Amino acid sequence: MKKRLAALAALLILPQGLLGQEAYPFGPFAGPASVSPRTGYVTAGATPSHRQVAPGQTFHVALDMRIKEKWAYYSPDPGGQVIPASMSVDAGGLTAGEVLWPPDEPHEYDLAGKRYVNNAYEGRAIAYVPITVPDGAAHGRYTITLQAQGQVCGEGQCVSLEGPNAVVATARVRVGAAPLANPAWDTDAEISTGLANARPAVAAYAPADGKELAVWAWLSLALLAGLILNITPCVLPVIPLRILSIVEMSRQSRRRFVTLGLSFAAGIMLFFAAIAAVNIMLKLATGSAFNWGDHFQIRAVRVGLALVVVALAANLFGLFNVVVPRRIAGLETGGGGQRQGGHATSLGMGVMTAILATPCSFAYLFAVLMWAQGQVLWLGTLALILVGVGMTAPHVLLAAFPKLLSRLPRPGRWMEIFKQSTGFVLLLVAVWLFSTLTEGGKTYPFWVAGFAVVLAFALWMWGGWVRYDAPLRRKFLVRFIAAGLAIAAGFWMLSPPRPLAVEFEPFDEGQIGAARRAGRVVLVDFTAAWCLSCKEIDALIYDGEEVARELKARDVLAMKGDVTNRHSPADRLREKLRENVPVTVVFPPGSRPPIRLRGAFSKENLFDALDAAAGSD
Repeated sequence: MKKRLAALAALLILPQGLLGQEAYPFGPFAGPASVSPRTGYVTAGATPSHRQVAPGQTFHVALDMRIKEKWAYYSPDPGGQVIPASMSVDAGGLTAGEVLWPPDEPHEYDLAGKRYVNNAYEGRAIAYVPITVPDGAAHGRYTITLQAQGQVCGEGQCVSLEGPNAVVATARVRVGAAPLANPAWDTDAEISTGLANARPAVAAYAPADGKELAVWAWLSLALLAGLILNITPCVLPVIPLRILSIVEMSRQSRRRFVTLGLSFAAGIMLFFAAIAAVNIMLKLATGSAFNWGDHFQIRAVRVGLALVVVALAANLFGLFNVVVPRRIAGLETGGGGQRQGGHATSLGMGVMTAILATPCSFAYLFAVLMWAQGQVLWLGTLALILVGVGMTAPHVLLAAFPKLLSRLPRPGRWMEIFKQSTGFVLLLVAVWLFSTLTEGGKTYPFWVAGFAVVLAFALWMWGGWVRYDAPLRRKFLVRFIAAGLAIAAGFWMLSPPRPLAVEFEPFDEGQIGAARRAGRVVLVDFTAAWCLSCKEIDALIYDGEEVARELKARDVLAMKGDVTNRHSPADRLREKLRENVPVTVVFPPGSRPPIRLRGAFSKENLFDALDAAAGSD
């Protein structure tokens, strides 16, 4: 056992340990050569453009990074779920400007027979930091420290350049009466000419206040996302079963109730622990991210899931019952005839609850998963585990405080009504899943089918929720609600669909390049029929008249990139960009890198991205 634990520990620290260090000489006034302390995959030196600078002058410091052969350092706009390059600057009392990054290149690699492309630097990469000397700066020597972070990958593993692994280099300049150029700058042709091609990094969507949310805020969001899973339609099949089992277990010993409840919670945690484990293995091996959207792009997965949901609905309607084999039932009773076990069943129910939550929870989980997969390993893993903690919390609460069961309604006919009502909800989920199989967004027939389910439910309420001898007031209330539900659903679900306020052109990758060469900004909204958060973005952003007017006034070419199914034209571009839906990509004119608005964003974020794209090339 100790040997296995030691082997596992070695595997986890391998990307950061057992690694060599390399150094190479830099010219005079370059500052000391520096390496990432625990990796050695990137070496760097800092070269100032001047030996001496004067108050009020702006000069540049070049961070000259050498990347180990067969390794790649991901750029500030890498595409996909890898850690982008960034840089922090300690100007030593001077004023640092925005970092200028060199042009990146596509970096291709294969994983399980599938080709991935990210934007990265290989060999040598030189970034530049403009530094301004304040007018009142005192004469003397100043030290400027540059610290580059990000991620490097190669030879089957990835290393995060964060914290103690960051690449650090320093440069020293003197503030005096007159500027004096640094000969080392001019003698290195790549440093002296590279500044002309360097550009500021265009970041992906950030919160509206322009600041990154604190780590605790994102972890809290992960916990909240787990709590929300308990109220999504895909989890509802378990609710009546849980209520029935809670009522039954309340007649048993407290100990058995607690252990069964904890087994159910453990099943949910087991599912999310498996996701976190897969994510860890992929990130350690290749730096790529685990993505549910890749699975929902497969038609067979959506068809199979829809059929499973229909089968579950039939079970809730009482059309068939699942009979436990006698041998398994014997194991549960422990051979004594009295029921004692059930923990394996409860554990499996927890796992199934988490699995069934995934298609409906995609909209809520996306922001957390996107953020978690782009963070350092421990932080992303913790976020995924917290989603599971949030989902299990209510069940653990019931297990810890069984007296809360006294507040539940007493067993009765309401339980069967609730159980069958859940079946109708599942039929609606199945209709939605089947609607994702259509091409071109032609889903109106499925809206009609969905209304048929609601109408059947309302008729069942009208005739089945009240007995013939029920009080008149109760009959009136139930039937009034049933009629109101049918009428409201009819107005909402039977209305013919109307186009969004924003007029999207059919997707054509060739038109994207032509428009950019002609000086136009191109916006591509990548969406999928199974992506619920994409519908939310349509409703909040692209169905707004203000956005439609702005795009038309700016002459922006807007396209919908439907990636519902794999290998569609839009999906091929999505793979090149290494993005997951929902994402809006704004392509500036010319050859500048695209701007990515990932997950949910505001109109102001979109307008800021358009402003940045329309800037000078």
